[in-house]
Order: sequence, then structure tokens, then C-alpha cells
Amino acid sequence: MQVVSAESFHHWAQNKKAMSEGYTVTYVVLTSGELRMAERQTEHVACAEGGPVLAAGEMSFEIHKREMHITGLSNLSTGFCPEVGCLEQVLVLLSSLQVDLSVCNIYLFEFRRCQSTNVMKYRDPFCVVCDAPLPEKWNF
Repeated sequence: MQVVSAESFHHWAQNKKAMSEGYTVTYVVLTSGELRMAERQTEHVACAEGGPVLAAGEMSFEIHKREMHITGLSNLSTGFCPEVGCLEQVLVLLSSLQVDLSVCNIYLFEFRRCQSTNVMKYRDPFCVVCDAPLPEKWNF
């Protein structure tokens, strides 16, 4: 799903099921600045149709009394392994779409490459495959 305006974003969100319990989607921001969202189980690379992205992750939102609130935003994408700084661009884009971010929790994930893709959890600096020390900086 491509989002090109605040109206299309809100319309898409209003049509999702179980909105009072919350809803989480996969999202990407293309290099053109276009926001795309898909069902959570969709791979980020598929959501981007194989193209390059500025940001990728997951977004959660709820609707209460016809008002939509973004409740969570992350850069969790093992397909693109984006740096944490990508979320700044996403927040600016969502603000321009007039989305309420007042209750948004931000979840930052750091990725490192060794013999596999590693999600840095608890600042554990070792590869999950070979137990070698991981690079200190993002290396994708």
C-alpha cells in the first residue's frame, strides 16, 4: 500500500480490523520519500518491491474514538538492517501526514554483520553463529 497523503494514511488505517486492540504493520520509506505499508508478515524487501529505502521497520497504531495514534515505531527489518538514524526521517514524514505521535514509543535496533545478520540485544557484542566479536559500528 502506498501512502501519498494524510487522508490516504488515515483511510487505510480506519479500514483495518481490531483497531481498538492495536495493529502493527511493516513499513518502508522509499528513496523518493514515499511511505509504503503492508501486513506485518510481509518482508520489507517485498514491501519496497526490491528497491532501495531510506528507512524500514514496524509501526503500531490504535484508533480510539475515531482518532488514530501511532503507538510504536521501530527500525526492525532484517531485510534492510537500517541504522537507527533512519527513524528521524520517518518521524518527519509521519508529522507531515498529520499523524499523532504523542504516545509513540520508539524501539531502536542495531544490526551488525559477521557470518550472519546479528540484531544487537542487550549490547551483546558477539556473533550468534561463530561467537566472534562484532564490529562496534554498523557495517551493512
